[in-house]
Amino acid sequence: MQFTVSKTDLARELDLMQSAVERKATITVLSTVRMKAAEGKLEIRATDLEIALIASLPAKVKTEGALCVPAAKLTAIVKSLPDGEIAFSLKESHLTVKAGRAVFNLLTISDQNFPEIPALASVFATLPGSLLRSLIERTSFAISKEESRYTLNAALFELKGSTVRAITTDGHRLSVVESKAGDGDQGPGESETQTLFPSNCLSVLLRLIDSAPGNALVEMGQDDRHLLFTVAGRQLVARKISGQFPKWEAVLPKDNTVSVELDCKALTSALERVLLLADERTNAVRLNLGNGQLQVSCTSSELGDAEEEITVGDCPVFGEIGFNGRYLLDFLKTAGTENIRLSLKDDQSPAEFSPVFARTDDDARTLSQRYVVMPMRI
Repeated sequence: MQFTVSKTDLARELDLMQSAVERKATITVLSTVRMKAAEGKLEIRATDLEIALIASLPAKVKTEGALCVPAAKLTAIVKSLPDGEIAFSLKESHLTVKAGRAVFNLLTISDQNFPEIPALASVFATLPGSLLRSLIERTSFAISKEESRYTLNAALFELKGSTVRAITTDGHRLSVVESKAGDGDQGPGESETQTLFPSNCLSVLLRLIDSAPGNALVEMGQDDRHLLFTVAGRQLVARKISGQFPKWEAVLPKDNTVSVELDCKALTSALERVLLLADERTNAVRLNLGNGQLQVSCTSSELGDAEEEITVGDCPVFGEIGFNGRYLLDFLKTAGTENIRLSLKDDQSPAEFSPVFARTDDDARTLSQRYVVMPMRI
């Protein structure tokens, strides 16, 4: 095995591969990347058995071959080398890496022990990367972190015709984002597709979208056990989560009668300041709405109290309601709009937040979001 590749190209792909490398190293081969040089390209693979990444880059291949090499060490070596070409050659069980006057000899592992990565041919949708990024960023923060609630460790994606919807919940809050795909995007047709996207693949998918040139399209495929995402030639394979996602429609408020529009930046700043003295276990804050003001406050038996008022203009008198302030910040920091709308019923019923899009905003024509948060007793 002997080939030469660009340092810049290889460093970029190896950096992406770290997302799929097993870090606990319980099985040695899972802490490696598989490299195969053939037909003028170098293919790189990594997997932790839950997700897998496949990428390729141009290479000058003199002798074809395949092997596995420790991912972290190879990445560190490549990043340390000067810009230009890097020459690789295999002699017995050592991979020699040369660039300039630097020479490294890395022990390798046979690629025969590297897990097989399934190849999926069935594509059920093709969507713009920018659209998927928006859906993921506006919902992923509400995914449950409790491993025992495995069906909540995912985002539910629903596709029908040109409509795409993403839903996440951790049992305390719910984020529902719906968007219309463009005319050139290929949805699943009139039949409806519902699929759980595991949380561990969403952050990797975002990295692939961000590293692709322009607004690359994302092809999505699946079989009974796996999901496949293809972005600008790179492939992400994720093991599916089995189980039933909760009946989220029943959580959506239907009779909230109090509604007020709030300045997103002002509310974000007020919450960040007030939370400095909030209980770190609950992050509990109070919102008191009335007389043209929204008062944000908190009280801690160990630290003291804090409050700040925001002018909201003409608004109904509602009174006081408690929330986890961090839950509110998660939404506000991804809303992407100058104003947000808060609708309420009473201090014991779910509250709903949604971004208010300007008429000149492209998202105003294609995207909507409903963020539902359960109140806290304070």
